[in-house]
Amino acid sequence: MNREKEDVVHAIGFQSSVLKNCFKKIITIEGRASRLEFWLFLCIILTISLLFLPIEYLISLCEKEHTVRFICIRVLSILFLPICIRRLHDIGKTGWTIALDWITPVFITSSIYFLSNSIAIILVSIFILTKIFVWAIRRFHSIENVRWPFFMIDLMIHLSLFAFVFWAKTVAINVQETILWAVIVIIIRALTLLVRDSDPQENEYGKYPKYYNTNNYN
Repeated sequence: MNREKEDVVHAIGFQSSVLKNCFKKIITIEGRASRLEFWLFLCIILTISLLFLPIEYLISLCEKEHTVRFICIRVLSILFLPICIRRLHDIGKTGWTIALDWITPVFITSSIYFLSNSIAIILVSIFILTKIFVWAIRRFHSIENVRWPFFMIDLMIHLSLFAFVFWAKTVAINVQETILWAVIVIIIRALTLLVRDSDPQENEYGKYPKYYNTNNYN
Protein backbone atom coordinates (compact mmCIF):
# COMPACT_ATOMS: atom_id res chain seq x y z
CA MET A 1 0.00 0.00 0.00
CA ASN A 2 2.82 2.41 0.91
CA ARG A 3 4.55 1.50 -2.32
CA GLU A 4 1.45 2.45 -4.30
CA LYS A 5 1.22 5.79 -2.47
CA GLU A 6 4.89 6.48 -3.21
CA ASP A 7 4.30 5.74 -6.90
CA VAL A 8 1.32 8.13 -6.98
CA VAL A 9 3.30 10.89 -5.22
CA HIS A 10 6.24 10.35 -7.55
CA ALA A 11 3.98 10.50 -10.63
CA ILE A 12 2.35 13.75 -9.42
CA GLY A 13 5.76 15.21 -8.62
CA PHE A 14 7.11 14.23 -12.02
CA GLN A 15 4.17 15.81 -13.85
CA SER A 16 4.51 18.98 -11.74
CA SER A 17 8.18 19.13 -12.69
CA VAL A 18 7.31 18.75 -16.37
CA LEU A 19 4.63 21.45 -16.13
CA LYS A 20 7.00 23.82 -14.33
CA ASN A 21 9.64 23.20 -16.97
CA CYS A 22 7.03 23.83 -19.67
CA PHE A 23 6.23 27.34 -18.37
CA LYS A 24 9.86 28.07 -17.62
CA LYS A 25 10.72 27.52 -21.30
CA ILE A 26 7.52 28.98 -22.74
CA ILE A 27 9.43 31.24 -25.19
CA THR A 28 12.56 29.10 -25.51
CA ILE A 29 13.29 27.30 -28.77
CA GLU A 30 16.52 25.67 -27.58
CA GLY A 31 16.57 22.22 -26.02
CA ARG A 32 14.02 19.42 -26.07
CA ALA A 33 10.42 18.85 -24.95
CA SER A 34 8.95 15.45 -24.09
CA ARG A 35 5.56 14.25 -25.28
CA LEU A 36 4.09 14.82 -21.82
CA GLU A 37 5.33 18.41 -21.75
CA PHE A 38 3.93 19.02 -25.24
CA TRP A 39 0.47 17.57 -24.53
CA LEU A 40 0.19 19.34 -21.17
CA PHE A 41 0.92 22.66 -22.84
CA LEU A 42 -1.54 21.86 -25.65
CA CYS A 43 -4.27 21.14 -23.08
CA ILE A 44 -3.55 24.48 -21.40
CA ILE A 45 -3.75 26.28 -24.75
CA LEU A 46 -7.10 24.63 -25.54
CA THR A 47 -8.44 25.43 -22.05
CA ILE A 48 -7.50 29.10 -22.42
CA SER A 49 -9.15 29.15 -25.84
CA LEU A 50 -12.39 27.76 -24.39
CA LEU A 51 -12.33 30.29 -21.55
CA PHE A 52 -12.10 33.12 -24.06
CA LEU A 53 -15.15 31.96 -26.03
CA PRO A 54 -17.80 33.55 -23.75
CA ILE A 55 -15.75 36.77 -23.56
CA GLU A 56 -15.45 36.85 -27.32
CA TYR A 57 -19.18 36.20 -27.67
CA LEU A 58 -20.09 39.09 -25.35
CA ILE A 59 -17.81 41.47 -27.23
CA SER A 60 -19.17 40.28 -30.59
CA LEU A 61 -22.61 41.48 -29.49
CA CYS A 62 -21.21 45.00 -29.44
CA GLU A 63 -19.07 44.86 -32.57
CA LYS A 64 -19.10 42.82 -35.75
CA GLU A 65 -15.35 42.33 -36.03
CA HIS A 66 -13.89 39.38 -34.13
CA THR A 67 -10.92 41.32 -32.74
CA VAL A 68 -10.55 39.32 -29.54
CA ARG A 69 -10.59 36.01 -31.40
CA PHE A 70 -7.99 37.31 -33.86
CA ILE A 71 -5.66 38.50 -31.06
CA CYS A 72 -6.08 35.28 -29.04
CA ILE A 73 -5.34 33.03 -32.01
CA ARG A 74 -2.20 35.02 -32.87
CA VAL A 75 -0.89 35.11 -29.29
CA LEU A 76 -1.57 31.42 -28.62
CA SER A 77 0.02 30.46 -31.96
CA ILE A 78 3.17 32.39 -31.07
CA LEU A 79 3.31 30.72 -27.65
CA PHE A 80 2.71 27.29 -29.19
CA LEU A 81 5.52 27.61 -31.74
CA PRO A 82 8.52 27.25 -29.33
CA ILE A 83 7.27 24.01 -27.77
CA CYS A 84 6.61 22.57 -31.24
CA ILE A 85 10.22 23.33 -32.16
CA ARG A 86 11.54 21.73 -28.96
CA ARG A 87 9.26 18.70 -29.53
CA LEU A 88 10.83 18.27 -32.98
CA HIS A 89 14.28 18.59 -31.41
CA ASP A 90 13.29 15.79 -29.03
CA ILE A 91 12.80 13.34 -31.92
CA GLY A 92 16.00 14.46 -33.64
CA LYS A 93 14.51 16.87 -36.17
CA THR A 94 15.36 20.49 -36.83
CA GLY A 95 12.86 23.22 -35.99
CA TRP A 96 13.00 24.25 -39.65
CA THR A 97 10.74 21.24 -40.28
CA ILE A 98 7.84 23.57 -39.44
CA ALA A 99 8.79 25.88 -42.31
CA LEU A 100 9.79 23.17 -44.78
CA ASP A 101 7.20 20.45 -44.16
CA TRP A 102 4.19 22.36 -42.78
CA ILE A 103 4.12 26.01 -43.88
CA THR A 104 5.68 25.64 -47.34
CA PRO A 105 3.21 22.93 -48.55
CA VAL A 106 0.29 25.19 -47.58
CA PHE A 107 1.88 28.05 -49.53
CA ILE A 108 2.46 25.80 -52.56
CA THR A 109 -1.11 24.47 -52.36
CA SER A 110 -2.44 28.02 -52.55
CA SER A 111 0.03 28.91 -55.32
CA ILE A 112 -1.15 26.01 -57.50
CA TYR A 113 -4.60 27.60 -57.61
CA PHE A 114 -3.56 31.20 -58.19
CA LEU A 115 -0.47 30.79 -60.42
CA SER A 116 0.01 29.20 -63.80
CA ASN A 117 0.66 25.44 -63.93
CA SER A 118 4.24 25.91 -65.17
CA ILE A 119 5.21 28.16 -62.24
CA ALA A 120 3.39 25.86 -59.79
CA ILE A 121 5.31 22.84 -61.12
CA ILE A 122 8.59 24.75 -60.67
CA LEU A 123 7.66 25.53 -57.05
CA VAL A 124 6.79 21.87 -56.39
CA SER A 125 10.08 20.74 -57.97
CA ILE A 126 12.10 23.19 -55.84
CA PHE A 127 10.28 21.98 -52.73
CA ILE A 128 10.94 18.29 -53.48
CA LEU A 129 14.61 18.87 -54.35
CA THR A 130 15.08 20.95 -51.18
CA LYS A 131 13.60 18.17 -49.04
CA ILE A 132 15.87 15.58 -50.64
CA PHE A 133 18.93 17.81 -50.26
CA VAL A 134 18.26 18.63 -46.59
CA TRP A 135 17.54 14.98 -45.73
CA ALA A 136 20.69 13.77 -47.54
CA ILE A 137 22.91 16.33 -45.78
CA ARG A 138 21.50 15.48 -42.36
CA ARG A 139 21.82 11.73 -43.01
CA PHE A 140 25.39 12.19 -44.20
CA HIS A 141 26.27 13.96 -40.93
CA SER A 142 24.34 11.32 -38.91
CA ILE A 143 21.86 13.95 -37.66
CA GLU A 144 18.71 12.67 -39.36
CA ASN A 145 17.41 9.34 -37.97
CA VAL A 146 14.74 8.74 -40.66
CA ARG A 147 15.74 5.99 -43.08
CA TRP A 148 15.16 6.37 -46.80
CA PRO A 149 12.01 4.14 -47.07
CA PHE A 150 10.20 6.32 -44.51
CA PHE A 151 11.54 9.46 -46.15
CA MET A 152 10.17 8.26 -49.50
CA ILE A 153 6.75 7.65 -47.93
CA ASP A 154 6.79 11.19 -46.57
CA LEU A 155 7.79 12.48 -50.00
CA MET A 156 4.97 10.54 -51.67
CA ILE A 157 2.45 12.05 -49.22
CA HIS A 158 3.46 15.54 -50.31
CA LEU A 159 3.48 14.60 -54.00
CA SER A 160 0.02 13.03 -53.67
CA LEU A 161 -1.21 16.18 -51.93
CA PHE A 162 0.06 18.43 -54.73
CA ALA A 163 -1.33 16.07 -57.39
CA PHE A 164 -4.73 16.23 -55.69
CA VAL A 165 -4.64 20.05 -55.73
CA PHE A 166 -3.71 20.09 -59.46
CA TRP A 167 -6.63 17.73 -60.13
CA ALA A 168 -8.99 19.86 -58.00
CA LYS A 169 -7.95 22.93 -59.98
CA THR A 170 -8.61 21.10 -63.26
CA VAL A 171 -12.14 20.04 -62.30
CA ALA A 172 -12.82 23.45 -60.69
CA ILE A 173 -13.39 22.32 -57.11
CA ASN A 174 -13.85 25.19 -54.66
CA VAL A 175 -10.44 26.61 -53.70
CA GLN A 176 -11.29 27.03 -50.00
CA GLU A 177 -12.41 23.40 -49.68
CA THR A 178 -9.26 22.17 -51.42
CA ILE A 179 -6.92 24.23 -49.24
CA LEU A 180 -8.85 23.10 -46.15
CA TRP A 181 -8.31 19.43 -47.07
CA ALA A 182 -4.64 20.15 -47.75
CA VAL A 183 -4.26 21.78 -44.33
CA ILE A 184 -5.97 18.80 -42.66
CA VAL A 185 -3.52 16.39 -44.34
CA ILE A 186 -0.55 18.53 -43.25
CA ILE A 187 -1.87 18.72 -39.66
CA ILE A 188 -2.25 14.92 -39.55
CA ARG A 189 1.27 14.59 -40.93
CA ALA A 190 2.53 17.00 -38.26
CA LEU A 191 0.79 15.08 -35.48
CA THR A 192 2.46 11.83 -36.56
CA LEU A 193 5.77 13.54 -35.75
CA LEU A 194 4.67 15.28 -32.56
CA VAL A 195 3.28 12.08 -30.99
CA ARG A 196 6.50 10.13 -31.52
CA ASP A 197 8.39 9.12 -28.38
CA SER A 198 11.59 10.88 -27.39
CA ASP A 199 14.94 9.97 -28.84
CA PRO A 200 16.34 7.99 -25.86
CA GLN A 201 19.87 9.19 -26.49
CA GLU A 202 21.38 12.62 -26.01
CA ASN A 203 21.28 14.38 -29.38
CA GLU A 204 22.55 17.69 -30.78
CA TYR A 205 19.71 19.55 -29.07
CA GLY A 206 20.27 18.34 -25.52
CA LYS A 207 19.77 15.56 -22.98
CA TYR A 208 16.95 13.03 -22.86
CA PRO A 209 14.11 15.16 -21.36
CA LYS A 210 12.48 12.35 -19.34
CA TYR A 211 15.78 11.65 -17.57
CA TYR A 212 16.27 15.38 -17.01
CA ASN A 213 12.80 15.91 -15.50
CA THR A 214 13.12 12.86 -13.24
CA ASN A 215 16.42 14.17 -11.89
CA ASN A 216 14.84 17.59 -11.30
CA TYR A 217 12.10 15.97 -9.25
CA ASN A 218 14.51 13.81 -7.28
